Amino acid sequence: MIRRLEARGFTVVPTDITSAIDRHAALVIGSGYRAQDRR
Repeated sequence: MIRRLEARGFTVVPTDITSAIDRHAALVIGSGYRAQDRR
């Protein structure tokens, strides 16, 4: 999880912040896929 964020240019942050970012990213990515499916 942290390695994936580092690959995107994020610095390593405490786990609770990292999981919050990851959860937000999952929501954004999920909504993006849903928008593509609607097309």
